[in-house]
Amino acid sequence: MKNEKTKGPFLKKYALWVALAGLSVTLVVFGLMILHSWYDPAAAFVKEAAGESAADLPAPGAGAEAPGAAGAQPMATEKVLGESNTVNILLLGIDSDDKRVAQNQGWRSDMVMLCTIDTGKEKMYLTSIPRDTQTYVYHVDGDGKPTERVLTKINHAYSYGGGPDKYGAINAMRAVGDYLSDAGGIRVPVDYYVSIDLQNIPQLTDAFGGVPVELDVDFPDLGSKGEVVMLDSSNVKLFLQNRYDVGGDLMRARHHEEFLVSLLKQFKAKGGLRYSTALFNFAMQYTRTNLNFSQMVALFSLTDRCDTEDLDYKVIAGEYRTIGGVCYYLSDTGDVQNRLAALEG
Repeated sequence: MKNEKTKGPFLKKYALWVALAGLSVTLVVFGLMILHSWYDPAAAFVKEAAGESAADLPAPGAGAEAPGAAGAQPMATEKVLGESNTVNILLLGIDSDDKRVAQNQGWRSDMVMLCTIDTGKEKMYLTSIPRDTQTYVYHVDGDGKPTERVLTKINHAYSYGGGPDKYGAINAMRAVGDYLSDAGGIRVPVDYYVSIDLQNIPQLTDAFGGVPVELDVDFPDLGSKGEVVMLDSSNVKLFLQNRYDVGGDLMRARHHEEFLVSLLKQFKAKGGLRYSTALFNFAMQYTRTNLNFSQMVALFSLTDRCDTEDLDYKVIAGEYRTIGGVCYYLSDTGDVQNRLAALEG
């Protein structure tokens, strides 16, 4: 009987020690994984998407000519932008809120921006594509397979893909890759994405303790040209979404980039690796992405390594034109080609 009485507490204590040992090993492995991804970020990225991929759709140019080039043949070049040292991440700002969802009004990708990182040079480029850019976009069926390819606005790709719970991001990645590839004559793989609903931007801004920007025009209810304003949850939407009073969609696209650049500077100022945990928690709660954990840590590391003062950002040049009663942005093919040449280094 005595052995039975001492056996129970011993087994419980043994089980506790085993559990603690297992937790310790897990934490060590987890920590080593974080350090490896932080100090060798390029190793976290491969030339294929993590999880769902736009590669499941047909090849660029299949079944349609490039916009503005009647009768043009699908792009046949095998040259790939940046080869193995370039990571392309599509950044999407989705204009969706509870009201639009309740009314089944779909999702609009008001911000379409390609973040290109040269992991060898540790240099970052932001390329903004105006949301009304005319290009070919896929419709897809319930399984994500393309049914037809139509000439429309690039921001329709996310909606045509079924939005956030289906293939919206995949369709948007493919549309951006096709658009750049067709215009630039070089294959531009876009395998990763990060999207955020614009209704969550206030929480993001507060997570950084505010984001300072210098106003390049007079902003109603925000400030005057030349004034440095601290954006927070109370006013950030005024800066990011206003287009009617500040010069139209092109100016709004530039403000998106200015906001992101300021975010990057805030991230570096807060200490990079130490701040990544808090940022990761935010990303898990408020964003959608196909980056795995190691790639997210690697992205934070590359962001910390890149010189934000040397960050190259650009809005693709073009002009607005009304076609069939619809206003489109017709991008300058030469400007796209020059941009891709710059990304090639």
